[in-house]
Amino acid sequence: MMHKTEFELFQLMVEAGAVPGRDFAFDPQKQAYWLSDRCCELLQRHYPAHDWTQTFADFEQGSATQAIALLHQHLGVDFAERIVRYVCDRLRFCLKLNLPGISSRLSMV
Repeated sequence: MMHKTEFELFQLMVEAGAVPGRDFAFDPQKQAYWLSDRCCELLQRHYPAHDWTQTFADFEQGSATQAIALLHQHLGVDFAERIVRYVCDRLRFCLKLNLPGISSRLSMV
């Protein structure tokens, strides 16, 4: 359940133009927030009188490596490896079909 302070922060982010689920999220079980760089920029532009640098400094920063490890743990599979393999397979398939426009663009990569 979201507390009043969390709800007010949610409202501030939406009013600034951030999109829930894309620009920010809240995990009530872990009591954790996730804010995208875009969300931080929107807050800074929409509420310039607030010292967002200090506010953001108070948040614990997670790394992409930590996020990927958490995703792998949650899914029980090496998601990053699987998605890369899937994309490569799809690209090879498109090349074999020799689809107009796609094959020429893919061969440049």
